[in-house]
Amino acid sequence: MKTIAAFVLLVCLIAVGVKGQDRSSKGRCFCADKGANMVLVKNIEKVEIIPPSPSCRKQEIIVTLKNGAGRKCMNPESKFTQNVIIKALEKRSQQTAPHSTTASVPLKNTMTSSSAPTSFK
Repeated sequence: MKTIAAFVLLVCLIAVGVKGQDRSSKGRCFCADKGANMVLVKNIEKVEIIPPSPSCRKQEIIVTLKNGAGRKCMNPESKFTQNVIIKALEKRSQQTAPHSTTASVPLKNTMTSSSAPTSFK
């Protein structure tokens, strides 16, 4: 009886079309579009750099805004975003150990950065 029940369950699962992780090229990115080209630097609490991965093939830059104003995706190709990332990485390299993969770095009137994903404050 248990064998028949297991067989019926297996047939039902196959008939329903259960499938594993979707390997489409879209993936599961945090940002739906390219993102903003610029935000006010004084409103930025931190920046997260999320490198391409199997689940999302594009690099994503997400800024967390001060005062609970939420998070915003930034355009990684904009000159503004690239400059902010450079400043945050410079600040991080001055304040963290060389072997650290995750860090939290306070930045005055600048942004913070993260990689794989690493966060800086």
